[in-house]
Amino acid sequence: MSKFLTIKLVVAAILVAFTILTVMLIFVADIGFKPKDMVTFNRYLKSIEYDDDSAFIHFYNDEMEYRYNECCGVPVSCLEVIEVGEQVEITVFEDYLDYTKVIIHKLSIDGVVLFDHLEMEVKEKAGYKIITATVVLATLAIMLLCVLLAKERPQNTKESFCFCYPRPYYFISFAFTVASLLTSFMFLVVSLSGVFMEKDTALFSIVFLPFAFLGGCLTILLFWEKTTFEDMVFVVRRPFRKTCTFSIYDVKHVEIWVMTQNFKRILFFNKEGKIIFKFGDVENKKMRILLDVIDHKKLEKKIMFGNPPITTRKRK
Repeated sequence: MSKFLTIKLVVAAILVAFTILTVMLIFVADIGFKPKDMVTFNRYLKSIEYDDDSAFIHFYNDEMEYRYNECCGVPVSCLEVIEVGEQVEITVFEDYLDYTKVIIHKLSIDGVVLFDHLEMEVKEKAGYKIITATVVLATLAIMLLCVLLAKERPQNTKESFCFCYPRPYYFISFAFTVASLLTSFMFLVVSLSGVFMEKDTALFSIVFLPFAFLGGCLTILLFWEKTTFEDMVFVVRRPFRKTCTFSIYDVKHVEIWVMTQNFKRILFFNKEGKIIFKFGDVENKKMRILLDVIDHKKLEKKIMFGNPPITTRKRK
């Protein structure tokens, strides 16, 4: 079994293990998606302050600030029937003391329920569970498919080579893009369905689009940037720069600048003494291949120490 195939199988096994673990956490353990325990108690109204679709409520003998956000078509104006000093029954999260502003999920006065969003709370948890499960499992499935379909790169030699980013860079950026797109799409679908969330939450889908755009741009740039040598021709592609193409026969000599023990810089000069291209900070593995090309093609080379000149100038 080749080293590449072994790595593919190991990575595939890791992705499968992550998939199984995700299923166990989301569907079996229900991590992060169990509805919180609620507590109900009575309070006497002290004041209500209205701000657009929110109301800030204060009660006597209670320093906490309570809040009602307009939800499920029930406007904040429903609270106008409560008079100062009247007793109301409210339902909040059991850990409400840990918050500075406490969301009221149910409120009633004299047995009349003004609003009750407890069922919506349960549905929202289910909606987030659907979104999370779909995004994580679909992303893992797509990454697994990419790993299984990946082909081994040709070995770099003095006859031909391709210098590009390691495969993990591509997979990570692509996974980030896929996850962002799927999250945006799932928020849109689940919200517009109106079953698990209010339709207004569809706006959350817009939040993830910039991340998908950035991830897509990064993936494209990673695929674009590479240096190849084939059929005696160098092709150097860099983001936001014009592609540099030159033949080995256009090269008169090269300068190899030794900057540190592990990094060197190679300058290719044409027959007019002008710099064709600079290979910057070439590490040892790539350096050996480039030196093999230079020696194999019997190019004149000059070993220099320090940093090469910043400006381009003719060489005699």
